[in-house]
Amino acid sequence: MADSFLQFIQRIDGAYLYPALFLSAVLENLIPLMPGDTVTLFGAYLVGIGQLNFWGVFAATALGNFAGFMLLFFLGRFLEREFFLVRNFRFFPAASLLKAEQWFQKYGYVVILFNRFLSVARSVVSIFSGIAKLDIGTVTLCCLISCAVWNGILVYAGYTAGKNWETITVFLKQYNKVVLVVIVAAIALFALRKFIWQRR
Repeated sequence: MADSFLQFIQRIDGAYLYPALFLSAVLENLIPLMPGDTVTLFGAYLVGIGQLNFWGVFAATALGNFAGFMLLFFLGRFLEREFFLVRNFRFFPAASLLKAEQWFQKYGYVVILFNRFLSVARSVVSIFSGIAKLDIGTVTLCCLISCAVWNGILVYAGYTAGKNWETITVFLKQYNKVVLVVIVAAIALFALRKFIWQRR
């Protein structure tokens, strides 16, 4: 099955693959469960076998990730906090939204700078950045840097790994698990400190 798929991809003109990589990178932000980084690594593999150009894959994936982030950023900015406060979504409770908004106004730019490295929270970061109405120019710059660094690492790693690019996807899955554990632990620690402070 895998060999058949590779043979099929290798018969496709590279001119069609760059837009596909771009679209995959965009959708990864809009559909968090989509394995966008794996697709990026596969694009790097195609660079390794000479089917695609290194800078073409890098530009397509980095700009796609940037476009996806900014789409959600402007969505959050357009809908504004009242939209989420009134509806009080289960995944965006009103009380948590107000606290997150204050936190993002203080540390949001740093979070955006490392956004691409936080695979389990990318979509949330972009929406909250928009709700917090962070400066568009600064958000754009931080997002571009984050996308350029992360995708540069991925494409280079996949390219140098060659036919063993799948081994990096295994590492990537483990990395994502570690990031998830760290985020959950940080949230739990924050909640515990708040509980202790309230008891005092």
